[in-house]
This record gives sequence, structure tokens and C-alpha cells, in this order.
Amino acid sequence: MIRQCRVSLVEILQGAAGELALAVLAAPGPPQLAILGHLEEHDKMSLGSTCTSLRRASLSWFPEVTVEVVPGLTDVESLAAWLERHQACLHISEMLDISNKKIDRVASEAEWSDGLTALPSSLVTSLAVRSSWGLPTAVSHLTALTRLEFDADEYIDLESVADGDLPFSIHAHPLRPLTRLRQLRLQCGDECHIGKTAEELLSLPALAGLQALWLNGCSLQAMPRALSALTRLTSLSLAGDDITVTAPLATLRRLQCLDLAVCKLKAVPEQVSALTALTSLDLFANKLASGWQHLLPLKQLQDLNLHGCSLRAVSHPLSALTGLTRLSLSQHKLAIGWQHLQPLVQLQDLSLLTCSLTAVPRQVSALTGLSRLDLFCNRELTGGWQHLLPLNQLRHLLLPDVSMPGGTAPPELAALTHLRLHRCP
Repeated sequence: MIRQCRVSLVEILQGAAGELALAVLAAPGPPQLAILGHLEEHDKMSLGSTCTSLRRASLSWFPEVTVEVVPGLTDVESLAAWLERHQACLHISEMLDISNKKIDRVASEAEWSDGLTALPSSLVTSLAVRSSWGLPTAVSHLTALTRLEFDADEYIDLESVADGDLPFSIHAHPLRPLTRLRQLRLQCGDECHIGKTAEELLSLPALAGLQALWLNGCSLQAMPRALSALTRLTSLSLAGDDITVTAPLATLRRLQCLDLAVCKLKAVPEQVSALTALTSLDLFANKLASGWQHLLPLKQLQDLNLHGCSLRAVSHPLSALTGLTRLSLSQHKLAIGWQHLQPLVQLQDLSLLTCSLTAVPRQVSALTGLSRLDLFCNRELTGGWQHLLPLNQLRHLLLPDVSMPGGTAPPELAALTHLRLHRCP
């Protein structure tokens, strides 16, 4: 049984086809379960949209509804009445403005405010907003929110925006009443930032219970000091910010996922060594010259992304991370240190994309748990295939075309009968 569906209220289905779908699926039972059991996921979602958009289908099928709302166009009052009648749980996927192709103007703040305040506050549990002028202040009305996402619209038509509206900041006051918030995602851009308000924002008592926080591309110059008080966080992303101070990380002992991609770090932060619960660490595109010893205590780490980190060798501390199941060493000219991979026998996914390899490293033969190996864009890779023969679990091997003359697999791999080869374009 599907527990959630996506509905486009702008395209409400009408006529005989909609009435027939309603007649068939209004009441759940064995025939309906049999129908759904034979449908692909996309078809199930479409069928769910058909029934729920008629607003008369049984909520035994879809007690949680995800709705796309368009300010100024969606009949929000009708939606609110339906939610109140059925006490359905509502997830608003996006409140779109000019990014929606059907709209040729920017929705006014009044339209956003009317749309949000018309909804029953106790039934809206998640909201994703894409806006060209900031987070609507009427968000404060939705006091049952557990998840809030804001994405600064990348496709702003600057001529349609009033002078003085850009750039804008994310302010703290709309979030003050949202005491149930557990996940907060702010995706900023060139015209939006929270750098000057970050301390005030993260100091809000309402955010004390946050478990997941994403502040991506938000013009931070350092980790806000207030971050250290959010000790319930299990997931944190500061990707795309210029981080120079990392001290607040030290207190976040519950963190399991940490994303510091593209943060202009020059070393692995010392505070990472205190985050012993980490299972995922993303350091993509930081030019890391030192600090590898800070990874040593991370015994539970399973996923490590070092893509584009300016490595010249496989660092020795990596050999201690024996719990790794996924590792990316892509986009480096790695000449030495391959022996440090040998203890990583639990690795299932290894990426060596664009590593200027001429042969498969001999030490890869020790990684008998590998199911996926990425060797794309190593244009001079022509040998070492015999080192893959011990990898009986290998199912996906990604190779540059030049490694397979005539489009055929290297003959040394014939013994790996379950192997699927993927060629680099």
C-alpha cells in the first residue's frame, strides 16, 4: 500500500476517466491491492495523484499527501478544507514562483502569506520553498513543521524583481515559533546569504532540537559559534562555504554524516577526531595538505569522499579505517601509497576516476569485497587486469573505452562471469 503520493493541484483530473478511477479505488480491498501490486512505482504515483486530486478518495490509501502549491494559482482554501475534513498529513513539496514555467511573474509576498496562513497549521509537517526574494515570514504560522527547506531560486529574472530586493538575507524571526523543527535546509546562492545572521539564527531556542542541518552556499566565513550548542545533530552540511574556523565541530559528538565539500579547507579539521560516531564524511574539492591523522579515531566511518582533494599519495591513516565500504580517491595523480588500501577489506565501492593510471594497482587484488570499481577517465590505462581476478564480488566495472580495443573486454576478465562493464563516453 502506498503511504504517500504527489499531487499537482493545478492539473486536477476531471471527467469520466477520473470518476472511473475513483469508483475503482475509493475503498481499499484485495482487488485494489492486486492492482497496485502489478504497477511500477511511477504508475502507482500517477494513480495516487488521480484519486487524491479528486479529493474524495479514501485516505486509507494516502494518509500522507505531498502537494505542489503555486502562490496565486492554487485553491489553497479548498485544499485546507479537505485536509481539515480528513485530518490528512500534508507535505508541501515546493511553493514555486517564477521557476514554474506556467507563471510569468513573481508571486507577491501577500500571495505567499495568504497561501501559508490559509493552511491548517497542525497538519502541515514539511515545507520546501523555492523563492527569489527570501523565506516567507508567514512560515511562522506552520508550528507543526518538522522539516523546512529553503532554496534561493537560481533562475531569477532580475528584470521582474523590484530594485532593492536583492541581495537578501535569511532572518531568524520567522523560525522562532517552530519548536518542532528537526530538519532545516537552507540552500543559498549569490543573491542570498545568512553570513551576518547565522549566529542569531542558530541560537534560536526553537532550533535546539535540530537533528539535521544543511547550510549550503550561505556565505559563511567560519562555522558559527552557536553551532556548538546543537548537540542533537546527527547530520550537518556546510558545503560550499568558506570555512576557516572549525572549533564548533568538537561538541557535535552525535554526528553521523558530515559534509564539508568545497569549503576551501587546507587540512582535515582537528575537531573531526572527536566525532567518533561518524559514518559518512565528505571532503570533496578541498585542497588538503595535512591533518590525515585526525581520521584515525573514526572507526565507524563507512563512506569517505576525497574526490579532488589534491592528493599525491594514498595517505597512511586511511589504512586504519577498516570499516570503510565506500571510498572516492578520484581526480588525483596517485603514484604511491597503494599499500594503504590493502587493509580495507570491507570496501564495496572504490572510485579511482581520473587518477592518471596506466595499470590497475596490484594492491586492489586484496579488496575482495568490492562490488563496484570506477576507473573512468584513466585514458592510459592498459594493464594490470589480472589484479581484478580475485574480486569475485565485483559486479560493476567502469572503464575508459581505450582500455577495450574493438569494444571488447580485456580477456583477463573472462573469469568474472557476473561482471558488467560500463564504458566511459
